[in-house]
Amino acid sequence: MKIIKISQQIMVDMSQKRVPLTSYLQNMINKELNNMGSYFAQIPLDIIKNILKKYGIYLVQEDGTPWSGFLTGSKNCGEDGAEKQMARFDMIYIGKRKNEEEKTYLLNTWLHMTWCKMTSGKYEVVKFVN
Repeated sequence: MKIIKISQQIMVDMSQKRVPLTSYLQNMINKELNNMGSYFAQIPLDIIKNILKKYGIYLVQEDGTPWSGFLTGSKNCGEDGAEKQMARFDMIYIGKRKNEEEKTYLLNTWLHMTWCKMTSGKYEVVKFVN
């Protein structure tokens, strides 16, 4: 059993079976991500992470450790290579499912994000959970 620490209060058992995100949570999250808009002075990863956290969802690496890394690429929208500026993040859910006691579940779903820089200097960011 591999246990990792997401924050001071949360431990994640990475040996648990993957379960899907409920359509209700997926819809709620995607509504909030959509309501953020699409144009930003910088890529709003911290805001996105806070929205996910509100629903008990956290970004993790492939090995289950908390996500950390760089989002690289500053191609302008429409420029060759801009379509390759994307990331797919693994996620975990921490909370209750149906009438079970509180458990940690790995999700069989991802946060997808693409970005490109516009001539105005702002980034166009497309983000959704599938």
